[in-house]
Amino acid sequence: MNPIEIDPVQWLSGTERSTFQQLTSPLKEILEQYLHQIKGDEIDIVSVALGAIRVSHEPNELFLKQREKFFVCLLSNAKFQTQPTWNKVLEIAQKGFLGEFLHQIDNKKKAYHSIKTLISLVDQFHADKLPTLIHRKQKSQLSNSLNIPESSLILQAYTQIYDCQTYYALPKLIDEFLSHLSTHQKWGSETYACLFYSINITYNTKFDEFEKLKLYKTLFSLHSPERLMVLEHPSEVDVKEFLSLCLSLKNKIGEELLDDYLTSLNQTTEWTLSQAIKNLKFLLKIRKNDDFYTLIDQWKNQRLEWNFLVTLSKNQLKPTSSDETFFQDPISQRLIRFKRDPTITQALNDRELHLIFRQYQTLEKLCTHYKQLEFHELLKQAYSIRNLAKTASINEENRLNLIAIGRVAIWLEFGIYPFSTQILALLALLLDGKSRQGQVKTGEGKSTIIALWAFLMAMECRAIDVITSARYLAIRDHDKFATFFKKCGITISHICRDRKRPEDFEAQILYGPAFDFEFAWMEDMLWGSKLYQQRLEIPYIHRNFDVVMVDESDNLLVDNAQNGARLGCPTTNSYEWIYAPILLFVREHKETVKENQSQALILLKSFLNHTLNLEQQRMVNQLQDDQLQTWLRSAHHVLFELSLDKEYIIKVKKTHQGHAERTIQIVNLDTGRVSENSRWSNGIHEFLEVKHDILVEKETLTPLSLSHAVFYKFYHTITALTGTAERFQTKEIYHIESFDVPPHRPLQRQDFPILFVPTTEKYHLTILQNVKQCIQIGRPCLVLCATIKETKELATHLLKEKIHAQILNEVQEELEHVILNRAGEARMVTIATNTAGRGTDIVLSQESLQNGGLHVLLTFYPDSQRVEDQAIGRAGRQGQPGSSQIIVNKECLEIKELISQQEEDLTDTVLINLLKRQRDLKEKTLATVQVFQAELQRFLAAKTEHFFSIFRQWSDHVAQDSTLDRYAERLCSLRIASKKSIDFSSLAGLDLVLAEECLSLLITKRGQLAWKIFLKKIVERLKEKAIEEWVKNFFENAEEQLMRIAHILGKLKLELDQTFEVNLQDDSQAFSNQEKRDLFHLITEHFLRNIEEHTEATKREINQKFDAHQLKWNNYFSLDGSGLLIYLKEITSINFLPILKR
Repeated sequence: MNPIEIDPVQWLSGTERSTFQQLTSPLKEILEQYLHQIKGDEIDIVSVALGAIRVSHEPNELFLKQREKFFVCLLSNAKFQTQPTWNKVLEIAQKGFLGEFLHQIDNKKKAYHSIKTLISLVDQFHADKLPTLIHRKQKSQLSNSLNIPESSLILQAYTQIYDCQTYYALPKLIDEFLSHLSTHQKWGSETYACLFYSINITYNTKFDEFEKLKLYKTLFSLHSPERLMVLEHPSEVDVKEFLSLCLSLKNKIGEELLDDYLTSLNQTTEWTLSQAIKNLKFLLKIRKNDDFYTLIDQWKNQRLEWNFLVTLSKNQLKPTSSDETFFQDPISQRLIRFKRDPTITQALNDRELHLIFRQYQTLEKLCTHYKQLEFHELLKQAYSIRNLAKTASINEENRLNLIAIGRVAIWLEFGIYPFSTQILALLALLLDGKSRQGQVKTGEGKSTIIALWAFLMAMECRAIDVITSARYLAIRDHDKFATFFKKCGITISHICRDRKRPEDFEAQILYGPAFDFEFAWMEDMLWGSKLYQQRLEIPYIHRNFDVVMVDESDNLLVDNAQNGARLGCPTTNSYEWIYAPILLFVREHKETVKENQSQALILLKSFLNHTLNLEQQRMVNQLQDDQLQTWLRSAHHVLFELSLDKEYIIKVKKTHQGHAERTIQIVNLDTGRVSENSRWSNGIHEFLEVKHDILVEKETLTPLSLSHAVFYKFYHTITALTGTAERFQTKEIYHIESFDVPPHRPLQRQDFPILFVPTTEKYHLTILQNVKQCIQIGRPCLVLCATIKETKELATHLLKEKIHAQILNEVQEELEHVILNRAGEARMVTIATNTAGRGTDIVLSQESLQNGGLHVLLTFYPDSQRVEDQAIGRAGRQGQPGSSQIIVNKECLEIKELISQQEEDLTDTVLINLLKRQRDLKEKTLATVQVFQAELQRFLAAKTEHFFSIFRQWSDHVAQDSTLDRYAERLCSLRIASKKSIDFSSLAGLDLVLAEECLSLLITKRGQLAWKIFLKKIVERLKEKAIEEWVKNFFENAEEQLMRIAHILGKLKLELDQTFEVNLQDDSQAFSNQEKRDLFHLITEHFLRNIEEHTEATKREINQKFDAHQLKWNNYFSLDGSGLLIYLKEITSINFLPILKR
């Protein structure tokens, strides 16, 4: 194989890496060379060497030279490197006597001691001299403690911490203790801040008070008086990793073992945080072995002596040889379940099943081998394959090796061994190199599959985007796996920021929601930000939009396929003053606006002429009728159709100056999430601001929008995972094949029948009874409401019954993760919108599991089957117990309308069937419309990309100094005598200012520099003008056309489906079944032809408008810069073009 190219420090801890980076040559070089050659436990030698270097600090150049010479000599003689020698060196350094040792052994000759002599000197100093020195030092410290009050205070303060029995009394004692430490004795302020925040906030509900008390005592035992001479300074990375591993130990093995482990640390002074972290990983690694608990019992009998456990485990534990340790079903049964499980609706075909199971069997053998290796040894194997991938695609054998390495690496890092179903799902996603979507049920570990997929793609030298449905999910998953990927030498970042930073894109793996990726692309197009360009600086990354993993793909690819992102930019002509009078007019003429738009337009113009000032009237008269009609429809929509705390919220946030500011924020009804950075177009957002007496934001133009249907087509390969797959749209729009994955453990959730309640009063009473029942038997309850308003009303209603519920609805005061951390506790009631119905993992306490698990109560009938499945999927995750039920109020508007349309009373069974059919019809209509709408959006996107590629090329070229200097040199030679004959009355705003400045330059005959500065202003004005013309003359009209055609197509499809529904229910014998089928076929063909005609007609109209716009701007976008002179001629009536011939 090719030589291995790796980062030699990638397997060191954060503190060790920091120490390594501060070293200078030749010590740094020899450590780096040594890291290339180490095997097995020899990494500990490097860790010990770095530990000794870290704790030996003397501001003495002679000491630093002696230390470097000593360590270089010791490291240069590999055959003499033994662990005992290095442990002795570390102890000498920890006790503070490395300087004295080096001083004694340095013979100040050019030649240094031989390695044998050097090792014997270490042994002699450690055995004879060190105990004497320690005794002398302790005696001196004791003597000093009698004379120096500060030493006595440290001991007293630490004793108080150690003896403290109450968690709430601890912070004050810690503050007092830290106040007595010297700067040299303290850790970094960031480490303390991380420690306090992690225990008090991040893990507040994960550990009980006793455990938090013991964690604080354990970590502060590093500050105990007998250890202050060791001077280990952990980093915040070390603290986070330690606490995370402690939580894993508690969750995966039990509270008792965590308590034992912390006790073992507290009872000895011979430990460091780096060692404690390695020990925790070791415990998690061996926990699945059959003899694990036998060993733990023996360890306890030996008074929790850690070295005894390590030695015993190496002698007695046998490496696991197959995946059967980690699941119950044999692989043959898995094969059957992939095809015949009751949850499977779209199975892989026989060829695909045979292929992935053959690959799995090979992979199992590889895993058996790789389980014997340490983490850094696994990475050496992975990097050797990555070297091959830099120049060519890897074969199946190498790919399976990488998956096996990644699987074992995740096990070593997290103590989680990806089970067979997850591996089979990954293999299915990779079949034939095509875009694929896997339906993996909620709670089946999608995030682990994604991490393993990302590891594989990274080792294959691909550029990887992981797209989630919300920012907090992207940040959560990024933070969870960042340490793992960095340890693997893979760069990782997230782009979840309003103001994008180029450095965030300098990574092989990027996490973020779709809109952040879309905004980045649009900013590159419009402003030339070159954000995506940063990633191409990575040597082996050759393209952006390479591979993407879409998490919760039904939401991103289907539910929000048409939403996408819209990029705004400032406009020179602002109309924020027009929204208030139009809103007033529509409020007074509600029926006219709704029934007769032509008459409403005439009345509006008359109303505005009597309301506005002369300048405003002049601006209104320049507007097209289409624009005014759009505003009329938007104002009517705002006043009579949109509802506060349903489609939108009002959120108060602080400005940079600290002032409170109210803003309108859009609520996504499918997910319950707030779209913080989005604004409705066509004046809707502005009208809402007027309605709620909020200052109207200055109007912006929207020159670019990017729907998901357009964005995802940029990628070479789309890989997607979801708990509730939608197959028709994903196949038709994105050409993605779908398959289902059976649950790893059989589903235990009990789904109760839908309950219809006749009155609102009884509806609230039924919800109350359900909640009380959960509290009574000690189960957590998640109550999902359709809107934010309903969550508030229900919480108030429960509070009257003395039931305190926590609310998760995007406007709550508490942090989301804090609420979710409590949601799984026994008797906890959580009221939420769909925010908690997608992507959230509610971890249940042991008591909750014993009492029957989580109960999910939906208080409305969901608009889609996917939303319903996602909601009830919060319960019964990973084979846990749980239950769900939908409760529907018959007095709600939608249900009342449906019932009123029927000629006879409906039974609950008939009503359920009606609701399902109605929902199916809507979903089918939406699916068909989205497919054709996606086609039109891509057509418009192609035109948009063409325009902005020319715009970007032109604007970059004319802004160059060489172009501006050339024109400035020629213009400065021109001169006119007077401006009396030039008429500027048709100009206004910036055009008038620039025309007058141009004339002034010509009359006063200014120099080349003045003209160059002026030409820069012309370039900026032309950019603004180009964007304004693009939006007003083409883009806005084209987008409105797409909205109109979507409305028409939706109406046609709904009529078609309703015709089918009526005929299906017709039991008369007028037509035979065959005749009905033929009739439906003819109607469907007619409908499809109708849609195609509308689609083609829309494309022709867009083409014509684009060609007309392009014709106008071809002259301006000329790369020779002549567009600048054409514009100058337009505003001054002076022909500057002849200077081109000079």
